[in-house]
This record gives sequence, structure tokens and C-alpha cells, in this order.
Amino acid sequence: MRPRHQSCGSERHYTRGFTKVAFKLHIAKSSWLFFSLLLLLLGAHASSRIVPSPADRAAGRAIAAHARAKNWQAALRLLRSLDSRANTVHYNSAIHACARSTQWTSALELFQEMLDQSGTNEAASSRAPSPDVISFTSTMAALLHAPNSAASRAALTLLRRIQEYLGEEAECTACFNAAITACGRAHDWEAALSLLREMQQQGPAPNVVSFNSAINAMGISRRWQTALALLQEAMDHGLEPDVVTYSSVISACSKSGEWQQALRILREMAEAGVAPNEVSYSAAISACEPSGEWVMAQRLLLEMPKVGLSPGVFAYCSAIAAASKGGAWREAIKLLLRMRRVGVAPNTATCNAAIDACAKSAEWQGGLGATPPL
Repeated sequence: MRPRHQSCGSERHYTRGFTKVAFKLHIAKSSWLFFSLLLLLLGAHASSRIVPSPADRAAGRAIAAHARAKNWQAALRLLRSLDSRANTVHYNSAIHACARSTQWTSALELFQEMLDQSGTNEAASSRAPSPDVISFTSTMAALLHAPNSAASRAALTLLRRIQEYLGEEAECTACFNAAITACGRAHDWEAALSLLREMQQQGPAPNVVSFNSAINAMGISRRWQTALALLQEAMDHGLEPDVVTYSSVISACSKSGEWQQALRILREMAEAGVAPNEVSYSAAISACEPSGEWVMAQRLLLEMPKVGLSPGVFAYCSAIAAASKGGAWREAIKLLLRMRRVGVAPNTATCNAAIDACAKSAEWQGGLGATPPL
């Protein structure tokens, strides 16, 4: 098929402006926020290439409103009512609505429709919906809600189809990064790593976001050694790891209980001039939990305000859980009381961790004190 768009080559330059912010949201496990931001920023870029009519703009705004409300059925009804007037922007908004509503099969069907219509209607109408990077990444966002095996297969299939459609000349770094992310979320670390290797060998050249996505994929699958190796590899290739890179590596070590490695990376990032954020510290504190390293967990917790960070409920919960594992029930209660004193509302997991600490030490009176008021 003759390539119809060569926009992805320019996307590499455009992508640099939003990737750091977007992947901060992604690391924070706000995947829909990440792809919403991606859609918004890329949408602004893409919209400059078309001049929709007032009616088209109104329809696009209405579909986008349905997406924000997670009303995917209404978005699809409006898209269908447009009939031949539906363009790429309308389809992208509808796909985004499906992604927001976890309707991944509907998103895939819409993407397929775009491919089919762009092939048959090209000569008949310049308004024919043509899939672009936004279509791809929005559909990929929907795949985050698919079963793991289905998500990984569909992500790879989508990547190959968008490559075929855009043509060999189109270097779409954002497409590869989205596919790596989807494979990682599906616990298919091998596919994620294979895509990174493909980028290195055949192009497009991976950027920091590519490595961030791959490192995060390793963490999800508890491959902390590979995550560490990828960090070093990124630096060897002249890339500058950012706060997301380091936080992803710390998180990978945390998921495997490698608290010493997590602490080392936390110190290394500061030495490299990359300021740790709340995610970095929270992940390092969480790494102390499995082995009951409550002293180190508390030290990190107390260190956060000194560097201008406010510990959140996750950091406190991890520190309390570490105290529970380490048999320090008094420290667990103190941390719970400190949370309330500084205005951080304990959640159920936090209270349960404190109660568990008291139960292990047969201190049931302390456990009653940890119970939130009815």
C-alpha cells in the first residue's frame, strides 16, 4: 500500500516537548491521563493540518465531551450520525472515548474502520478518515484494559499495521514507545525488550522515553537486573536519564524487594543532578517492606521533607508495613499517629498494616488505637 502520511518523522521532534510530563503520569499509574495528555498535545499539532467546518468542530467537541464523561455509547452514536462527514479527528475522539471507558474491542474496530475507509475512499473524498499517530496511541491506550495476552498480541499487530500504512520512510518513535508500554503493562517483558532492540537495530532510534517504557516493563515483570542493565545502556548510548528513568529503576528494584539496590539508585540519581521526587522516595521506601528494613524506611521518610517533598499515604503505608515486617509495632503506631498529625489521611491499607504489626506482637490494645473511627 502506498504510504499516505509522512508525519511521523516530524513527530520525533514534536514528541520531545511532552514526553517527560506524560510519563510522569504514566509512572504514577495514571495511564489514561498519560494517553489523554498525548492525545491533547498531538491533537493540537494534527489539527493545524486540517480546516474543519463549524459543524465538524461542534461534532468534534461533542464527541470529546462524551469521552471526558466516559460515555462511549453516545460518542459512537454521534460518530455514526456523521456518516461520510466523519473525519480523522472525529474517529480519534471516538477511539479515545472507548479507551476512557475500557472498551478496547470497540477501539480496535474503529481503528480498523479507519484503515479500510482510507484505502477505499482516498480518491473519492479528501475527508476520508486516515489513521495517524493519535489514532494509534489512543487505540493503544484502550489495549491497557485488555487481557494481558490479548493486549500484547494486539499491540504488536497494531504497530506492524501502522508501520505498513505509514510507509517505511516514516520513523514513528512515539508508536514504538506506546507499543513497548502496552506490552509491559501486559507483563510481556520479552516483547517490550524485543521492540527496544528492534529500534536500536533498524530504527527509529530509541530515546529516553523508549528506555523508560522498557525499564517500566521490566519492573512490572520483576526483572530488576534487566532494568538496571537498561539504565546503564541508556547512559552508554549518550542519553541522559531523567527522573522517570531513575524512578522506574527504583520501582523495579522495589517490586523485587531489592532495597539496597533501590537505595543505591536513589543516591546515584541525586549525584547525577536529577532531583528525586515523591515517586522515587516512595518506591525506595516500599523496597524496604519485604525484608522488614523499617529503620531505613523511616530514615527515607524523614529525609523527604528535608529535600522539599511531602510524604504521601503510599510512603507512610510502606514504612508502616516495613515496621510490621520488622516486628516494630510501636514504630508502626507512631507513624500512623504522625500521619494524622501532619494531615495525611490514613487509608484502609495503612490501618491494616498498623493492626498487623500489633497483632504480630500480641499488642491488641495498640491495634485498637490504629482502627479508624466509625
